[in-house]
Amino acid sequence: MLKWNRVARNAFFLVCLLLFLVLSLAGCGGKGSSPTPTPNPYSSEIVNPPAKNPFKVTEVKMSVSPASIAGKPCGSSLTVTYTATFFVLEDGPGGLAHFQYTTDNGRSMTPATINFDYYQPGNTYTFTWSGVLSPDHVSPGLGGVVVTSPNPLTAVPVKPSGTCSS
Repeated sequence: MLKWNRVARNAFFLVCLLLFLVLSLAGCGGKGSSPTPTPNPYSSEIVNPPAKNPFKVTEVKMSVSPASIAGKPCGSSLTVTYTATFFVLEDGPGGLAHFQYTTDNGRSMTPATINFDYYQPGNTYTFTWSGVLSPDHVSPGLGGVVVTSPNPLTAVPVKPSGTCSS
């Protein structure tokens, strides 16, 4: 009978230990914690935990430099830099966003891509226009971005404020 009690006690201890381990591991990675890459024992690569959200562009914010051309002489040369800041769903798998950009209010479009790493929430892309400030105030034109993949999205275009002086 003593032998059975020792076996029962050891079994009980083992079950409690396993239950403790399972509950401890289940409590890890709760809300608010950031994912920790898990090493793959069969490879030298790091395996990322599954993404919580799909790859989707949620917003593109445009900015321009210089912000104004007021007071610059018409006919003078200028380079304008447009910056598109892309935002994607947080906790995503990353991926390649395909888009087109314009510096002339969509009269011509140039295809481009931007890559997002795993869990990267934002990324920027810059493009330029170089030319002569026109007295009809058409150049420089509105610069913007139209996302085509992974989902369609159109950014609000921007251009330097003000007009050149004649």
